[in-house]
Amino acid sequence: MDIDKLLSMHPINCSLEVTPPSKGKGIKPVFETIKPFIEFKPLFVDVTYHYHKPGTLSIATAIKYKFGIETVPHIVCGGFTKEETENFLVELSYSEFESVMALRGDAPEGPPYMFTPKPNGFQYASELVEHIKNMNRGNYLNKEQEHRMPTNFCIGVGCYPEVHPESSSLLEDLKYFKLKQDLGASYAITQMFFEPEVYRSFISECREFGITLPIIPGIKVLSHPKQVEVLPQLFGCKIPKDLLEEVIRKQDDINSVKQWGVEHAVYQCEQLLKYGAPDLHFYVQNDPALTVEVMHRLAKR
Repeated sequence: MDIDKLLSMHPINCSLEVTPPSKGKGIKPVFETIKPFIEFKPLFVDVTYHYHKPGTLSIATAIKYKFGIETVPHIVCGGFTKEETENFLVELSYSEFESVMALRGDAPEGPPYMFTPKPNGFQYASELVEHIKNMNRGNYLNKEQEHRMPTNFCIGVGCYPEVHPESSSLLEDLKYFKLKQDLGASYAITQMFFEPEVYRSFISECREFGITLPIIPGIKVLSHPKQVEVLPQLFGCKIPKDLLEEVIRKQDDINSVKQWGVEHAVYQCEQLLKYGAPDLHFYVQNDPALTVEVMHRLAKR
């Protein structure tokens, strides 16, 4: 079922993102990450794509059939030609996936630190969204081929409540976000953030700009003091002053940091639900314990 339709079916929805294991390691840790969430009936599971961690399609397929959960593979622009991307989408269609996350992909960690598409590849997520929508209409790259079966993908995209690191302003960000909506995106998941008010303000800005699709907040439960330094560097998110000060104060006691991370995440989720969030999407990164604790506490509210 399409993700945008699932969002309207439950009062408190949750979903999660998992990552393929490093090359050569088994799939069991991924299954062990998902098992504790089954009692909460997650709407869907995202499976990320990484250049050095193959297996997105296989893992997404395994999750889908082992747990009976809607599974959403990530599709990225980087590292593929348009034809290779189209071929992968055809494989997903044959495997009966109904939803995909269309993303540009990260810039390289080393020089030149700028995203560069593969020759004859998609440069922007909006181009990828447009092509997937064209495939949904039966329009493939090879215009001469006849009787092409339309795909039927619900398209998810990313968005940035604290502005994409490469954008010059929120206005520029909103323009690109709306373009993705207008080209065929059905829902969006935000980059992680830690201040609930950021979401409320972002939703207001989006609605005023004509962006009407469901916007799902992305949530990360802090579990280590180093994360207050690393996460902003990697993802461009901001750590609220009270959260930062408390983590620094507790930094010599990892268990205390974890519990404070849980407390903050519960508060954040409660506020997000008050603000009308259609789903709570957790960036689990194959470490489910703290997120499961958050969900248990929310279930008692």
